[in-house]
Amino acid sequence: MEYPKVGVNRPYPVRMDADQAPEPHVAQRAADEVRVWNPWSFAIGLIMLVGGVLLAREAGRLDPHSTGEYALGQWMFEHRSRPVDLFVRVLEFIGGPKFVPYALVVLGLVLILMKRRIMGLLAWLMPALGWLPGHFVKKSFPRERPPQALEPVVVYHDTMSFPSGHTGFATSITIFALFALTMWGLRKWWMVAVGVLVILTMAWSRVYAAAHFYFDVIGGAALAGGTSLMLWPLAAWAWTTAERRGGFWAEPNKELPAKRTELDAGRDEASGDARRGADGDEVDAPDRTLRA
Repeated sequence: MEYPKVGVNRPYPVRMDADQAPEPHVAQRAADEVRVWNPWSFAIGLIMLVGGVLLAREAGRLDPHSTGEYALGQWMFEHRSRPVDLFVRVLEFIGGPKFVPYALVVLGLVLILMKRRIMGLLAWLMPALGWLPGHFVKKSFPRERPPQALEPVVVYHDTMSFPSGHTGFATSITIFALFALTMWGLRKWWMVAVGVLVILTMAWSRVYAAAHFYFDVIGGAALAGGTSLMLWPLAAWAWTTAERRGGFWAEPNKELPAKRTELDAGRDEASGDARRGADGDEVDAPDRTLRA
C-alpha cells in the first residue's frame, strides 16, 4: 500500500502499479542516478594539474622564437581586422578580473534565491578554486609577455604571461556549468561541445591580442581544468548528499500540484473506502494517477 502526498500532509491509501507511481522530481532523480566518485575524472584532472605545473617550471626558459610561439603571434598580428579586434576586447573584459568575480557573485546569489543553495555556493567555490593554482603559478614562475613589436590589443606591464588567467577562468566556469547540468540531469553532448568551443575561443583571443603565447593558454587551461575536475567528485558528493537528506539544503520539488477537483474526489473515495472496510475486509481503492 503506497501513500502519495495529497494536499499538505493528508495522504490517502491508493493501490498503484509500478508504472503509475509518480516520478520523483528532476533533482532527486539525478541525485539517485549520479555517480559521485568518478576515478577517470579525478585521474584526468590530476594529470592536467601536474602537467600544468611542470610546464610552468619550464615556461620561463622557453624561447618563443624557437618554439614557434612568436611566429604564430606574428601571423595573427599580420591578419588582424577592426571587427575582430573589437570582439577580442569584449572577451578580454568579460573574461577577466574586472567582470568575472562580480558575475559569479550574482550567479551564486540568484541560485540561492531560487533555493538551489548548494549549487549557489558551488558557483562561487568551484570556479574560484579552479582558477587559484594559476594565480600562484603566475607569481612563482614569471615569464615575459609577447613583445610590443606585436602591438598588443591590450597592453600589460608585467612579467606574468604564464599562465593565461582568462583561459583559466573560462575553463573553470565551463566545467562548473557542465557540472551543474550533470547534477540536474540536463547535460547533452552538444553542451560539452559548446563548452570546449568557449574555452578554445578564449584561448585563441589571448594569443590574437598578443597578451599571451600559446603555451600560456595551454597552461591556463591545464591548471584550471585539472583542479576543477579534481573538485568535481567532492562537489557531487555535497550536492547529492543534500538532495538525499532533504531539508533546507535540498533543491525544491518542481512537480506541479494536482488539480483541486482530483484531490477532492480522491479524498471522498478514500473516505468511502475506509468506511466500507471498517469491518476488517480489504478494500481495493480504484486506480488513480494524479497528473499536473
